Amino acid sequence: MMHVVRNLLDTEDGFLAGKTKLIMDRDPGFTADVRALLRSGVDIVRLPHRLLFRAPALRRCQRNRRFVTT
Repeated sequence: MMHVVRNLLDTEDGFLAGKTKLIMDRDPGFTADVRALLRSGVDIVRLPHRLLFRAPALRRCQRNRRFVTT
């Protein structure tokens, strides 16, 4: 994985050359060492946990269930 990150950060033909931010998920493959290497070249923006994306939908379901059962 570290070799792949080094290739991404390559200044001549790396995918992240000239980029300032990298949006990444919480995949366990992105270890602390990988994130530290990435931070040396770009700013990392980590996505929130998946539960936060579903929170509004869960609240709606709970509200609807209370409405139906009363």
